[in-house]
Amino acid sequence: MARLPSGPLGYQALKLEIAGASRAGGTGAVHNVRLAAYAREKSEERPYGVVNDFIASRLGLAIGAPVPPGELVAIGYGATYGYVSVGFGENGQNPPPADLDALVGDRLWEATGIVALDHWVFNGDRHDDNLGYLPTLGVAAFDHDCALIGPKPPDPLKSLEDHRHKPLLGHPIARILPTIEYLEEWLERIKSVRDEEIKRIVGTCQLARLVDRNLAEALVDFIVHRRDYLRILVEAARDDFAVVTQWTIPERG
Repeated sequence: MARLPSGPLGYQALKLEIAGASRAGGTGAVHNVRLAAYAREKSEERPYGVVNDFIASRLGLAIGAPVPPGELVAIGYGATYGYVSVGFGENGQNPPPADLDALVGDRLWEATGIVALDHWVFNGDRHDDNLGYLPTLGVAAFDHDCALIGPKPPDPLKSLEDHRHKPLLGHPIARILPTIEYLEEWLERIKSVRDEEIKRIVGTCQLARLVDRNLAEALVDFIVHRRDYLRILVEAARDDFAVVTQWTIPERG
């Protein structure tokens, strides 16, 4: 899916194709461009994949995690909405699966942010193939289609209720984090996301008729609850942080 850089070098390295005449704007020229992007559609295997990916990605962006920017767009002639996000890679090429040891060793702060985000949105499908890491570009975490509601729940409302209090176990980055020195900062960032912002993000999916009112309200409740109890949920997964020798998450006053 989408692979996006987390720093300015990545944006500069994206291969852009000028698609139209430039027009004056501000202090420089503005162009219509084509660039690598990826579109996710609703499918039988992932009936809520668009909803999960859009909401989780927007929450990631809200806290400053290395997540691709994207938008809901009409697929075809307004038949349905899909989720489109910008591609990550050198010259428009997808990077190989991320070397998780190198990612953690070089980008510990961002790696910790990915762990915190996945715990928040209950994303149990994190692996090296939905992470991008290139030293020349940065880090990208994408493909959140299995988060939140889940990949293919028979009852989406029950799925949210079942996972509401459940800790996320088995995270591949958590297993190799040498320290949790940055975890407190990321928990504070998540805690700072206001209810109104969460409602706005989920409401976009309701306006696009991807979820009905009941499911939208359940999603908001799920996200708010996990935000408020995230410290407890992460501590319940303490055994996953196998390399961490000192476990202290001092809450800021």
